[in-house]
Amino acid sequence: MAVVGRGTKAGTAYRIAIRDADGKQVWEAAGRDKRAAEMLERKRKREVKAGTYVRGRRPTMPFGEYLKIWGAERINRNSVDDRRIIKTHLASREWLIAIACEELRPRHAERLVRELKTTVSAQTGRPLAEKYVSNIYGLFCTACSDARRAELMFVDPCLLPRGLLSRKYRRGTREPYTAGEVGALVARYDEASLFAALLLLTGMREGEACGLRFRDVDLDAKPLGCIELTVQYEGQLLKAERGARERSRRIPIHPLLAEGLAWWCAEGFERTNCRKPTPDDFLVPRREQGDVRRLVHHTRKTGGILWQRARTLAGVRNRTLHSTRHTFITMARRGGARAEVVERITHNASAPLSTTTRTGIGSRYARPSWRSSSPCPLPKMLPRSPKALLFSMKMGGGAGN
Repeated sequence: MAVVGRGTKAGTAYRIAIRDADGKQVWEAAGRDKRAAEMLERKRKREVKAGTYVRGRRPTMPFGEYLKIWGAERINRNSVDDRRIIKTHLASREWLIAIACEELRPRHAERLVRELKTTVSAQTGRPLAEKYVSNIYGLFCTACSDARRAELMFVDPCLLPRGLLSRKYRRGTREPYTAGEVGALVARYDEASLFAALLLLTGMREGEACGLRFRDVDLDAKPLGCIELTVQYEGQLLKAERGARERSRRIPIHPLLAEGLAWWCAEGFERTNCRKPTPDDFLVPRREQGDVRRLVHHTRKTGGILWQRARTLAGVRNRTLHSTRHTFITMARRGGARAEVVERITHNASAPLSTTTRTGIGSRYARPSWRSSSPCPLPKMLPRSPKALLFSMKMGGGAGN
């Protein structure tokens, strides 16, 4: 048992070496105060003698053991996905999890990235995309950074050869849907067309549209109806939030969307799900196992299927579902909306840059009909309803305002 000092740029860092009840030597970081390190060593001796000593985080602990503890303590918004990535792509590599934290080196990070780039996805049957590999490596770097902060690592292993992995992977400019395609997608009076209108005319992300409930929609607001967006599906917090007061945002309702929502609330929902809606119902629900008595929110997969149905019925060539968000920003910016206003509506992470980039003004995707002075140069929804239907929850079996 001993106290060992190690010289660093910031001063001397001390570690203690003790033997546990099984006689195995254990190293533990003890900070930069030698006297405190000696006191910690005596404390650990008493714990070993009393049989109460429990091994904690230490430089010699296997990286796999550290990843398991580190992943379980994650409380960020994407913690569930982080734990899944750790289990699937990091903890599944025997050579990686067996290395002691203090022995992890850049050559190990390089080997990890090279293996990830040749790993075949079980879902697609193709090698992992470079962007996904970059995300996995980013999580690995975050874990290593926290380990160094806890003095479990003394060398930064996250150093890759130049050009091995691009952390800022871009495919180029996304192509938005044209005005004619948007008009065709929102023209029908059905469930799929309403879902498409929510995405195209509000700029919401897929998860935000799937988690929207009837109580979040107010068509009586003036001068335009309003959507109060608070959470995504499964109660997940909105992206790009910066504090407790920014967990929700208000989105104005386009007149075409307002007309479709009025029809959906008055008769469309009941025709589709065999009952009238209540404020707690999801706006566009999914019938679990086809049962209309079990209405739940759409998932990423089922939401994509619903979007493909709307696209097929409208005869529109597919880009990506996220292109609907780019389309909304494009229409708003070409119609004269200020970047800060679009940022407030969409909660875009970097409005001055992204909204300018996504407009694509002057690109080969520009259409003369998009250069109208109208805020949203879209064709009118066809066929129009015989009369304007007002949104109201005062229906038989429904709840009040």
